[in-house]
Parts: sequence; C-alpha cells; structure tokens
Amino acid sequence: TMGLDSGLTIAVPDVTLLGEGTALVINSTTLAPAGTTPSITNTGGAGITLDAADNTYVAGLNVSDVMTDGMVFNDSIGIVVDGITISNSGESAIEGAGTDVGLTLYDVTIDTVDVIDPTVSDDAIRIESTASTSLEMSGGSISGVPGNLGDGIMLKNSDVANVVAMTLDVRGVSFSNIEQDGIKLDNENGVMDVQIGGASVADGNSFDVGFRGIQIQTDEDPTLSRTNRILIQNNTITSVDDSIQVRDINDTAELSILDNTLTRADPGNASDLIDVQSENTASAQARINRNDINNVDGNDGIKVRVFNRATLTMEARDNDIEGPLEGFEFDVIETDSSATDPTTLNTTVLDNTLSNINIGIGGVAMNARNANTTSVTCLDLLGNSD
Repeated sequence: TMGLDSGLTIAVPDVTLLGEGTALVINSTTLAPAGTTPSITNTGGAGITLDAADNTYVAGLNVSDVMTDGMVFNDSIGIVVDGITISNSGESAIEGAGTDVGLTLYDVTIDTVDVIDPTVSDDAIRIESTASTSLEMSGGSISGVPGNLGDGIMLKNSDVANVVAMTLDVRGVSFSNIEQDGIKLDNENGVMDVQIGGASVADGNSFDVGFRGIQIQTDEDPTLSRTNRILIQNNTITSVDDSIQVRDINDTAELSILDNTLTRADPGNASDLIDVQSENTASAQARINRNDINNVDGNDGIKVRVFNRATLTMEARDNDIEGPLEGFEFDVIETDSSATDPTTLNTTVLDNTLSNINIGIGGVAMNARNANTTSVTCLDLLGNSD
C-alpha cells in the first residue's frame, strides 16, 4: 500500500502479480480482501518490465507517472493484464518487442500517454516482434495527450525476411485523443488474423481520431506468401481521414467490413471513408455490407482498387452512403505493360442507398474504370437507389 516508486522487473515465467486492489484468493479461500489499489511509479524508467516472463498475470494495481513506458514485454507470451490503469507514461503505455509477444488485456484503461516530449509521437500500444505477435484487448479505453499521441494500437513487422504471424482481436474499446490512427497494422511478410469489433454492438469499438480509424497494410512484394483474414464489424468511427483503409492485400485474403458507422470529422479534408486495395497476383474475397457512411462533401464513400494481376471477388450490399463526390469508385489497373495475365474485379453491388451525391461539382453515384487491355471488370448492379 506504500507504492513502488522505482519500477518492477520480472524475469521468470508463471508469476501472479497482485496489487491490494484485488483480493488474494487461494483454492477458493480468501486470504486477504481487496483494499486500496496501489500504483507503481518510476521517475527513471519503465513501470513494469517482463523479460521472458511467460504466463504472467497482473491485476489489482495501477501504473502511473513513469519516465518511459508504462509496461514493457520482451519475449513474453501468455500474459494477462486485468483491470489496471496505465496513466501519465512518458512514452508508450505498452511496449512489446522480441521474438514472440502475446498479450491479453481485460478492461485496461490507458490514459494520458506520451507526456514527456510533444515532438515525438509515441504509440499507446506498440508491439514489434520477429516471429509472432498476439494482442487481445476487451473493454477499456485508450486516450492520449491531445495533439501528441501517435497511434492507439500499432503492430509492426518491417523486415521482409521475417515471417510474422500477427493476431489481433479488439472489442469494446474506446479510442480518443489520438493524433494518428486508432489501430494500425503493418506486416511486411507474414499472416494476419484480425478481428476489430464483432457480431454484436457490444463488441464494437468507438474511434474519435485525428487521422485514420483503422489502417491495415502488407508489403507490395509479389514473391512473398501471406494469408490474411480480416473482420471489421460494428465499429463507430469518426476520423479526419479514411475511416477504414486496407491496402496492398496480397496472396489469399478474406476481408469483411460489416455494420460500421463511419463519419468524416474534418470538412476541410475530403477523404474516402472505406478504401480497399488488392494487388500483385492476389486472390482475395471481400464483403462490404450494411455500413452507414456519412461523407458529406468528401471524395468517395467506398473506393476499391485492383492492381497488377490481382483478382478480387467482392460484394457491396445494403450500404447507406450520404454526401460524397462519388458513392462508389472501382478502379482496375495493370501497371506492367508486358503483363498477359488479367487484373480482375468481380463485384456485386446490391440494394445500396446513396443520397446527396455532390453532382454540383461533377459527382456520380458510381465511377468504374477498366483501364487496360489486360484488365477485366464484371459489375452486377441490382436494387440500388440514388
């Protein structure tokens, strides 16, 4: 209860770290009831550091007023952090690195991140591993210093030599006061299994961010082999730029963007709200269904681009799109003049409602461009109203 003011390091696996804020229960017997939640602080470094501390459980305490990162996870998997608050961290609230990093966060509150140097935009949660990254976050919130915090969640693999298995599951989390992207995934070479939100409204996340709500990207190299499954569902996103951007889908991919409510926050930034791009011999499937898209005076409601011998088969159904210059934009383009294999888009556009399209400056409900002799576009248009 006196607090720990010089941080704490755990370098062995299978540890349970309990603060007084959680009752101590062993074999169904309460040895000590819950009391006042203590805080770990550190004016010279990080709050809690786990080094190869697999299967560690942390609860009943908070981390606050640390010089660098709130919690650091190095080569640690099976970590569970339950019900704690990380506040006033000098840099990131959570930093992960090493070969394998695996975290589960239940009702974790991240508040006032990156307070030391406003010229450096640290991310609230940043994990960069070389073999596997796993983050599950359920409940809680992420909020930074207005105008300072970088991304809310950043999972990154920048080395194409490393095949990284990246797993992300985020549900019921509130994102606010974030200067850049709410969630950003950048996996140059590997496999992504991503779920942001879920089938119920309670599973959805809320984003109020200074750039993009969700941005997912892989590398453009067509020689790499990746399989990606991405589900983005029941989220509410208010963003200055794109609400959802999925770029450079390569190889085999399944993408679902369902039941989201998307709004552009800055009238001066004429962005697209859903931006999907597939390329480099990809064989991808996508569903963009039942989204409420408010992009008044913006560019596109839904933009889909297919490049360089990729094949994208997709459905856009029951979306409500209001106010952009173009409701839908489909571009099919081959940039290699010597290519003989076709670049192909097969899409069904069904029962969508478009309103207030900005025809005063040349707007259209749908713009489809089939740009080359080796590109193929098949559009099946049924039941749309504009």
